[in-house]
Amino acid sequence: MKYTEQDLIEEFHRVSQENCDGEVPKQKHMREFGCISPATYCNRFGSWKDAVIKAGFNPERYIDYSKEDLQKEMCRVSKEHCGGETPTKREMKQYGEISESTYYRIFGSWNEAVKQCGFKVNEVYSKTDREYEREELVSELRRLSEEYREGGSPRYIDVVQHSDIQQRVFINEFGSWNKALKDSGFSVNIYFRNKKEIKEEMKNLSSKLDKTPTAKQFYNETGIPDALVQEKFGKWNEFIEECGLKKNMRYGISKSKLLEEIKRLHDENDQVPTIDLLNKESEYSVSPFERIFGSWNEAIKSAGLEPQPQIASGEEHAQWRGGVSDVWYGPSWSKRRKEVFNRDDGACRICEKAEGRIEVHHITPKRFWIVEKEHEKMNHPRNLITLCKQCHAKLESCFKARNHNRFEELAKESLNT
Repeated sequence: MKYTEQDLIEEFHRVSQENCDGEVPKQKHMREFGCISPATYCNRFGSWKDAVIKAGFNPERYIDYSKEDLQKEMCRVSKEHCGGETPTKREMKQYGEISESTYYRIFGSWNEAVKQCGFKVNEVYSKTDREYEREELVSELRRLSEEYREGGSPRYIDVVQHSDIQQRVFINEFGSWNKALKDSGFSVNIYFRNKKEIKEEMKNLSSKLDKTPTAKQFYNETGIPDALVQEKFGKWNEFIEECGLKKNMRYGISKSKLLEEIKRLHDENDQVPTIDLLNKESEYSVSPFERIFGSWNEAIKSAGLEPQPQIASGEEHAQWRGGVSDVWYGPSWSKRRKEVFNRDDGACRICEKAEGRIEVHHITPKRFWIVEKEHEKMNHPRNLITLCKQCHAKLESCFKARNHNRFEELAKESLNT
């Protein structure tokens, strides 16, 4: 997934508030609690220190500021930008040279910092965290939504930049930022779930079902797809182990049960089941079928069905790339591939190179689709674009869910072409 600069800064602030008491997160904190790896920050900003600066923190974490230094800085901001009135945290963040977290560290709280710097505490800060009613916090999230997100889910960075209520107030009241959004009626971007949250979802579902959920059950109950689990944990069974649960080992499955399952998949989907379909819609994995019947195709034959024909190779193959890959992209792929190749004049849309191998790229990748049911959408020309081999390698899995024109704009900007 290609994250925007705003995504990175927002995630940095979330980890700071939820897991580091407002201090600068270290790379180990981002690995443990974050949804975005430290390597992404270093690649985007040049170094971890530059990322810290870009997020609005002082990279010199242990700089020895005195109380007098902090008092002088608050007075300067008040005089130059606030007409002599008490600066808000937002104003200190915008105009100050010393981060808000330093005031917390030296004085213990924002109100105490304001008092010791000789100012009157602003009414909005005179409340303690627990004096905010939940309705007030929900109302603030809705205000942020209307003013900055056109009615969509507010982002964590919106609280940092546009609210006079501290981020930790929402976290203390709701438990986490995502829970604050959910309880306020907003949707949560699943790709901003960190490992800890995903594990909690699995453990809660396991307790509810009184057994280890299957991948299908986990997706149906939580909305978290297997692709995200694999991105965070690797294989499904590794995720199960990390959650401290037992694997679904079902060696006692009878031959008749497996045949019944094949027939059920066939009747419900009106097609000969494939391994892809099995993985999406069955509680069984392919392993017991291969163990009992020898192969998936033999299992299909034993159920009285004809296996799907072998996929052609070479130029006749629907996803031909010069003999490199034989991945099945559905019956609509071959026609759509030719249409897009002609639409883009057989040249790379990013670097405009026409010689060498030109490939047709899926902007939202195959792993996000059920090929048998959604191949028409997956292979729609708006989800396809021609790329040379070099650009394809650089842009794989970037800018998902964009149409081909927007993808081209973002890709050129990213690669400076």
